[in-house]
Amino acid sequence: MAKQLKRIFSEPEFKSANSHFDGIQQYLSLPIQDIELNLSKNIRDAYDESLLEELANSIQENGQLEPVGISPDRNRNGKFDLIYGYRRCLAIKKYAPQLSVKAVTVISKTDDDTIQLLENIQREDLTDYEIAKALLIIKEKSNLRNEDIAKKIHKSLDWVKKRIIHGKSVYQLEESGQANPEALRKLTTHQMSQISSLDLKERIAILNSAEKDGKTKVNDFKKLAKKQKNPKLTPKELIKKLKLEKSNLEMQIKSASTRIKQINSELKKLT
Repeated sequence: MAKQLKRIFSEPEFKSANSHFDGIQQYLSLPIQDIELNLSKNIRDAYDESLLEELANSIQENGQLEPVGISPDRNRNGKFDLIYGYRRCLAIKKYAPQLSVKAVTVISKTDDDTIQLLENIQREDLTDYEIAKALLIIKEKSNLRNEDIAKKIHKSLDWVKKRIIHGKSVYQLEESGQANPEALRKLTTHQMSQISSLDLKERIAILNSAEKDGKTKVNDFKKLAKKQKNPKLTPKELIKKLKLEKSNLEMQIKSASTRIKQINSELKKLT
């Protein structure tokens, strides 16, 4: 199997492919109409049309350098499910439908949707936002631990953990409907890590403030997060805060005193 994989994958891709697939069944050349493309299984929900056309032209001039991966059997629609290679197939379908697609049918250790996401994550042109969302989907729909994901995509455990936290934070912010979607897409994992420990309202406030003032560097987020955690109070607000803290402490002391008396009473009965 290793020799088969090395024939069709570049060296970096070989390590990834070898960790996902149990075997390659056969090599095929088939019409693009025989392959089912499912956008919901892909990381990106939109593609630059000019870049797709450029890719299609390149395939027409130089040939398809690497095959796409498809399921061993046809689905209920009579088509092969695409496992990886969505962008190549989309380019051919839109701008060079007369071309045959080079493909390999593969048996996978992991479900096809997860494989497609794991393969796509390793592309160099993905944003932190896209990677974070993809990792979160993988985490939620598979039984893979963070350690398993890290091993499959050849990244450190810390790298995976930070991006899953990023993905969770993005999901919460998008669900709230109070954060600018475009601003969220531009946030790096490093930026998000500065505010991910704050509650949702605080994160929304920081994002809106950063966007309004144009302060979007990592240090800006760090300062805003620190300010949010330790807001400067007016004398009136500080008095109120201290009185509340004092009241809570007095209640705890009273409760502790009552419990001490109960314990002493029980000890007397026992001795």
